Amino acid sequence: MIGRFRVFFGFLAGLLFAWMCHPAPLPRLALGLAVALAGLLLRGWSAGYLSKGKRLAQDGPYALLRHPLYAGSFLLGLGFVVAGTHRYYEIHAFIVVAAFLTLFFGVYPRRIVEEEATLEKTF
Repeated sequence: MIGRFRVFFGFLAGLLFAWMCHPAPLPRLALGLAVALAGLLLRGWSAGYLSKGKRLAQDGPYALLRHPLYAGSFLLGLGFVVAGTHRYYEIHAFIVVAAFLTLFFGVYPRRIVEEEATLEKTF
């Protein structure tokens, strides 16, 4: 159930970010983009080990992290938040950070519980 809303809220967060972001100065921008790239790479690496419904992923990134796809999503979002918030726009930065943290920690822990229950039934 939460999966449908996760995508919808992700689009809303993207729109909010596009409206309120102000690129940070170059060092912070580069740091944010590096963190986002790390998240993207982790997600790509993790997705390569999935065979949904066929086997339980236990190797690759799944041997290191319990939820590498979600960790990658967190890093990706965090990177964009770091790169897109400027200290001269404090209220916008506060809103973007608050929205990111609220949505991520409001949606993903519930999704993890649902997913783990499904995995326990299947495997």
